[in-house]
Amino acid sequence: MHKVFRGVLRKIGLGVRTRSPKTAAFETERVSEHAHAHLRNTFAFGSAVDGRLGTLASLDSPTHRTDSPTHRIEFFGDTGLAGLAAGGAHSVFVREGDGAAFGCGSNFYGQTGVSAVVDDYDDDVDAVEVPTRVGVVAADKPAADKPRFAQAACGAFHSAAVADDGSLWTWGAACLGRRDELYDANALKVPFFADARRRVVCVKAQGDLTLVHAKPLDSEKDDEVYVWGYFTAGNKIHKSTVPILVSHALSLSSVNAIAVSLSTFAVLGSCNSSNSNDSSHPRCRVDLFGFFDSLTAFDQPMFPTYLEMDSVDRVYSFSPVASFFCDLFLAEDVVDFVVFRGEFLDCTPKA
Repeated sequence: MHKVFRGVLRKIGLGVRTRSPKTAAFETERVSEHAHAHLRNTFAFGSAVDGRLGTLASLDSPTHRTDSPTHRIEFFGDTGLAGLAAGGAHSVFVREGDGAAFGCGSNFYGQTGVSAVVDDYDDDVDAVEVPTRVGVVAADKPAADKPRFAQAACGAFHSAAVADDGSLWTWGAACLGRRDELYDANALKVPFFADARRRVVCVKAQGDLTLVHAKPLDSEKDDEVYVWGYFTAGNKIHKSTVPILVSHALSLSSVNAIAVSLSTFAVLGSCNSSNSNDSSHPRCRVDLFGFFDSLTAFDQPMFPTYLEMDSVDRVYSFSPVASFFCDLFLAEDVVDFVVFRGEFLDCTPKA
């Protein structure tokens, strides 16, 4: 099914493959023969510069990289992970059970979340070589009552995590959704969603962009998509320092998955279409926003983007650059959805 779907995408010009990420991690599960207990293991491979893999073993390599998934991240032992994410030169892990978030890798812009204020850690150190707990500053909570995170995302120089209460927390550099542009190693709540009585369902990040799927607290049936950071639209670069509503996504009857690349983002959901033989049957629709810059598509950002320009503070009113239907499966059956630099999309249906 994946091959068929990719073939459809290639026919509309969205099927160019890109090179693999430099850093990767995955989790395995096995059953102990003696205790019959489920034991979790997390492995990482790729570039280990600045400790971004979270495994000291790969740092012993002269090239600071490992190309085979044989290095276990010993820090977590047999504890499973609720989520993990890889950024430009850092990684974030969310531990099962207590929902604690840990960061490692480059901390030059505070993107690992390791803070001297909270963790008594010297945040002048540019590299965090082992997973270290993200420093959370929660003005409305006791020090011991830290948020329990459920999912994390990493951009080039910033990170974000969703707590189990639907709040969103960000740290690092660039536009963090809090109406400013700064370096902040402390994880702070994005107040917009609580003020708007919205619960964050999912967060995705790439480059300088952050994308969120949220729901109103008083309606589980309604879906909204918000974006902020530096984005391309109408052949121009725009900036938003706060979450802005993607108005076109409201035309979907449901939002089932979101995806973001360095300069584009996409929304996948259900929509009734008059082009279908049965107009009452919901179809899976994908909307792609922004434009793809082939000249800089493979450039690794060296520092966060900072441009002196007005911020778009209310609504993302731009239309998608491409929309298409996929009738191979229902939108509700899609577990995850990714877009690679605006040219190649892939869907992972539920088993």
